[in-house]
This record gives sequence, C-alpha cells and structure tokens, in this order.
Amino acid sequence: MLIILALCSLFANAFSQNQTVGVELAGAGGLGSVNYGKEIFKKRNFELWGRLGLSTFKVFDFKKNFNPDIFIPVGLNISFGKQNLVLAGLGQVFNSTVSACQLNGKARRENFWNTYFLLGYEWRPKEKKWSYYLAYSPIWNGVELRHWPALGIKRKIGK
Repeated sequence: MLIILALCSLFANAFSQNQTVGVELAGAGGLGSVNYGKEIFKKRNFELWGRLGLSTFKVFDFKKNFNPDIFIPVGLNISFGKQNLVLAGLGQVFNSTVSACQLNGKARRENFWNTYFLLGYEWRPKEKKWSYYLAYSPIWNGVELRHWPALGIKRKIGK
C-alpha cells in the first residue's frame, strides 16, 4: 500500500511542485543510487516528499553475461526545518538479483522486497538549488536488520 501511495504521489502533477534529482552513497539502494524526489506537501517548516531511485551492484552475472542486479527504492520522507533539517523516512526496496541455480548451474533471477528506514540531517544553503544529507538508513530484509549509512547530494529541478 505504501508503494502505491508513494508512486501515485510521485507522478501526479509531475511538474507542478518542487522536485529533486540526486545521488546517494550507500543508503536504501545498497552501495549507491540515483534518485528522483517530489514534494507532496509543505506547510511552514514541514515537508513530505516521495522518492524513487535506481541502483545496480553487478551488471554481469557469474558467466560474464550482461544480467544486472537491480534495486529500486520507493518511499516517503519527511523533513522539518529551514536550512538545517531533520529527516525521517520509510519505504520499500524492490530487489532483482541473479545467482546460479544449484540444480542446473544456470542463471536464476530472484525478486524480493526489503523495507528501509531513514533518520538523519539535511543542510540546504539559503537561495541554493543544492542540498546535502547524512543519515542512518537501516534495511530490514525480513530476517535481519542491516545497518547502512546514507550520504547524498540533491539538486532542486522545480520552482
């Protein structure tokens, strides 16, 4: 349900509100991701943003064929503040990875979902289109909680 809400929010009236593009090192996308963000709601110093990302880890499988692992984080983030912001977020990461089938040795793609959380700090210089953030972004795979940092830079592309 969270995924459907986030996707609908991201693409409804795509150019009517503030938007960002950016890169994140580590975080929900694994080792790094390219992200699109869209402001959904803003009231004074409170903002709600939708996020959609794309990441890959390996682009070639164990037989050296082009067969990339794909990670797609989708979620909702909130922030509070003006220039120095507190960040929090929650979302899902669609994972599509390739491994060897133990029965026949052929490439086998596995698809699964993980849940990510976000808690951190964002700095937005006054009158600038760029912002920078540092966060704690653990990922829950249903069995264990993996502890990830997140370091990102975003550029505003909307108003």
